[in-house]
Amino acid sequence: MTFSLSLAILAALFFAKPLPGIEPEKLPLGVNLRGASLGALAAKAGRGEEIRIATLGGSITQNAKGHSALIPDWFRAKYPGTEVRSFNLGLSSTCSHSGAFRLERHVLGHAPDLLVAEFAVNDDQDARHSYEGAVRGMEGIVRRALGEDVPVFLILYVNQALLESVRKPGPAAASLRAHLAVAERYDLPTANVAVALAGAIKDGSMDWKDYGGVHPNSAGYAFATGLVTAGLEQLLRRPVPKKGKLPPALDSASYDNARWVHPRTAEREGKWTLAHPTREHLPDGGLRMNYADYPLLRSVTPGASLRLRFEGRSVGAFLLAGPDAGIVEVRIDGGEPREVDLYHNPYSRRLNYPRTRIFADGLKPGSHLLELSLSSKRNPASKGTACSLLYFAVNR
Repeated sequence: MTFSLSLAILAALFFAKPLPGIEPEKLPLGVNLRGASLGALAAKAGRGEEIRIATLGGSITQNAKGHSALIPDWFRAKYPGTEVRSFNLGLSSTCSHSGAFRLERHVLGHAPDLLVAEFAVNDDQDARHSYEGAVRGMEGIVRRALGEDVPVFLILYVNQALLESVRKPGPAAASLRAHLAVAERYDLPTANVAVALAGAIKDGSMDWKDYGGVHPNSAGYAFATGLVTAGLEQLLRRPVPKKGKLPPALDSASYDNARWVHPRTAEREGKWTLAHPTREHLPDGGLRMNYADYPLLRSVTPGASLRLRFEGRSVGAFLLAGPDAGIVEVRIDGGEPREVDLYHNPYSRRLNYPRTRIFADGLKPGSHLLELSLSSKRNPASKGTACSLLYFAVNR
């Protein structure tokens, strides 16, 4: 099957009010607005005030020609007298756990009027989160954003495994079910690209190749963005909602008060280097420039250790797991030690792969002590025993 779209058709898909063939009271397959509203954003734009759109996710979001550009462009066309500022906060390879822990630093400081988030693909194929893990990450993002009066629209992008999970009988993949459960709990609008694409394949209007694969092509982004803008059109017409309390959390261990902690705060013993991620300090594996200004606390010496005192319910690290990533032994408050393998097969083979590793979850609120030491053991696929830590990850 072939699928080509002219620029004129693409423009119509992005900016139509609503999508061609969709009545105002109807929505495309895969779009669910629930009880959400963007009435406050519409009122602000109607007054000619600046509006801010933030997009958060992995490489699908980071693509400068994808929905992170198309959605703000749609707002500019709809409100030509209003300045629309956009913030593309995608970070390739990262999952919802990383999103939750970097939300405070990367997103909330921009004071967005709308946060569009996607992590379904990376929670599935990159992080390989369980249902519980995907809930904890996405609920952390959503609950923190809503607590700061930032409305959230979730896009559930698709890989082949996610697509097949919605085309066959039985439950969908864990990341899809988890993110939809979060949406249901918090009454969030969603664009389920997996379901929409499955429908398009069934009716013959698009196939996987037409869509472009895990990283959509221009037609795939048009397809996904069209779902979002069809929903936005109706959300902007809904009345301004009354502010209410957040519902109880789906998971009390969700990362809803998460932040990064600078590695310099740790007490260190043995040979460690505190620098930045450069080729001098990370001699092997691909090195993305996204992290050039990040701090890097690195050791390759078995027995090197550190201690971090923290206040919170969870602790872990955002790190670069390269070809030499090793195994660390961690213990909390002097308890039993636990081994944590930092190497992430197959991604660590050729890349200093960014990932969040949780060392301890579900702790009692209050003060705790993390002790970490490098083991002489290693993953069979790893070349070394390194720990390359960018930030500690603490959920208060």
